[in-house]
Amino acid sequence: MDAIKHAGSVQTSSHMGIPLELFLLKKLMKQLNHFHQLKLWKKRKFSLIFEDDNLLLDTEYFLKVLKSFKKVNPEISFLAENGLDYSLLTPEVVNELIDSGLVKFNLSLASIDPAILELEKRPLFLEHYKEIVATIATRNIPCITYFICGFKNDTKISIARTLAFLANQPVIIGISLFYPVPGIHGFENLKIFNELLPFCCNSTSAYPWNGSLSTSTLITAFRLSRFVNLQKQKIKSEIEIKIMKMIQENRKLYTFVKVNQSIEIVPVKNNDQELVEEFFRSAL
Repeated sequence: MDAIKHAGSVQTSSHMGIPLELFLLKKLMKQLNHFHQLKLWKKRKFSLIFEDDNLLLDTEYFLKVLKSFKKVNPEISFLAENGLDYSLLTPEVVNELIDSGLVKFNLSLASIDPAILELEKRPLFLEHYKEIVATIATRNIPCITYFICGFKNDTKISIARTLAFLANQPVIIGISLFYPVPGIHGFENLKIFNELLPFCCNSTSAYPWNGSLSTSTLITAFRLSRFVNLQKQKIKSEIEIKIMKMIQENRKLYTFVKVNQSIEIVPVKNNDQELVEEFFRSAL
């Protein structure tokens, strides 16, 4: 229970004397019954995607919403693409979410370094996290865990250790290269953004916003996460098995290039070899 105390309490309200939760559920069912009349709804399977990272602040209500959809269309499935807070999950809630139609879990761990997360005002409950992903794995449901690469106090060692930790969990690694939203802590001075090209605010630019890690290191971390995911991949092609073995044996990163009509394996240029070696040391 310690893992969920930081969330605080959820305030409730009412609409015209009716509890807000009940009012909203009634409105939802009215709309769902309308959709139920459509032939398209009856003949096709639907997947509903939630884009809200606060879904578990009122878990009971969220489950009622899922079950309301299921009543109208038993074939519907659900995704929470913006992530779920693992600290608000329990094994019981995980199983209930799966039984209610959730077909994939997206979790955010940010980092496994307590000092970094304390500075970022983010909680860390590693044992609880491991219990949750183990529960998900028993149900054969895919789980992606995202971490952030490029915090102000990140180092090659902290990134290598986070990657190595996730490599040993039953999850797919999702890596988010740090980029700031104007106005957040450390980036209140908006003039900073006027001096840079807009694409620097994309995660894919791998711009070293905090100066803690270089662009080369950020991209190398991204490549390492993809290498780990390849290892976890159940079905691999012959050439994927070959490149995976080369990376493992040589502790160097390789990639595919197309030469004429064939695919060749070549070493990655300009990667951060120090990070690669640190990752393999941490993974032992």
